[in-house]
Amino acid sequence: KSTILPFYFRHQKKSAFHGETHSFKSKFYSKYSSKNAKLSDPAADSSEFVQSLGKLCEECAEKPVVIPVGITTLLTLCEKREEVSRFAFVALPPLSSIELANDKARLVTLLQKQGEVVAVTGDGTNDAPALSKAQVGLSMGDGTSRAKEASDITIIDNSFSSINKAIMWGRSLYINIRRFIIFQMTINVCACLIVVLGSFIGLDSPLNVTQMLWVNLIMDTFAAMALSSLPADKRVLYDKPRDPNSHIINRNMLYKILGNGFIFFIFLAGLWQLMWHKDISSVKELLSPDSIELFFTGFFSMEKINPHIKSIELGIFFSIFVALQFWNLFNTKYFHTNRSFIQDIGLLFTNPAKLKESYSLGFAGIVITILLGQILIVNCAGSIFGVEALTLSDWGYLLLITSPVLVIGDIIRFIKNILANKKAALHQ
Repeated sequence: KSTILPFYFRHQKKSAFHGETHSFKSKFYSKYSSKNAKLSDPAADSSEFVQSLGKLCEECAEKPVVIPVGITTLLTLCEKREEVSRFAFVALPPLSSIELANDKARLVTLLQKQGEVVAVTGDGTNDAPALSKAQVGLSMGDGTSRAKEASDITIIDNSFSSINKAIMWGRSLYINIRRFIIFQMTINVCACLIVVLGSFIGLDSPLNVTQMLWVNLIMDTFAAMALSSLPADKRVLYDKPRDPNSHIINRNMLYKILGNGFIFFIFLAGLWQLMWHKDISSVKELLSPDSIELFFTGFFSMEKINPHIKSIELGIFFSIFVALQFWNLFNTKYFHTNRSFIQDIGLLFTNPAKLKESYSLGFAGIVITILLGQILIVNCAGSIFGVEALTLSDWGYLLLITSPVLVIGDIIRFIKNILANKKAALHQ
């Protein structure tokens, strides 16, 4: 297939082809582009014009052809591009309002048929069809009401920098939605597998209704607030446009959701079986050699040594489940970035101002709220949630046991970022 590459010029003169010796080109130019001829004439949009351009391209074996045409002619060439066998650079003169009114929407449709993602700016009533057909219609603040109604976004200050900011925030919010989906679906996969396991082996669920309500509050409200409060990342402006036919959950996200959800489930299922085989009175006991050995050896044992799980054990299980999601919220935050928690800790001491590009007070406040809320629920409202209070040392050990969720993920991200930076430096 041939490619038609348009560019703009201001002076339509024969001297643009000064020095060219190809006789056919001179004849072609004199026929279709005299000084007094309108380059968007119907004659220039005929099949004869396209065929002549194709023949000219074939005869020019080495050089691409430069032909000044109007926008109507350009659209015709785009529609009949298979008849042009070589590359043609088509020069567009400044567009008149009549050409824009008639052909702007047509140009949008042609670009979309070629798989392009099209954004259109406009301020007049004649721009409305193109604004409505484009994937993103941008109207000006001082434009007509018809243009604003047809557009998706109105730029109040008529500034290109505002369009830049709109693109940056739009892409950033889309990534934040994906982050929220990863976080929410990971919890759902883990919780559903635990409930299904209990139903199959005949054990009571370690999470009761009130506990699940708190988990849903973390999963839905708090997570959405935390991730939506993250500042926009300027690096998203360098990303390629998203394929309109792509799904919001891509393969990479699916692997993260299923992989992390299954790992959490295996860990919690082993902890659940451990509590049926051994009395646990503190979180520290989970780190004893006997507990670690029984965690692995009794994983597939269906025999119950204890008649039921004690309330202190339910409190430990419930708190570990929430702590896993607490650390995983940080993992989700770093999705689709070239940053890591280790790098941000370094920035906290070396360049605190740059750290604001990655964190917000809203995110930090919600993360603290989740942690303090869990401590208050277990220690102050234990009777409502069916658990017993944990000591300060228990909370310290609990965060230590669950911290590998962030540490391991962050080490992997840190190594990937170093390798990616070295690869980028080599290409430069």
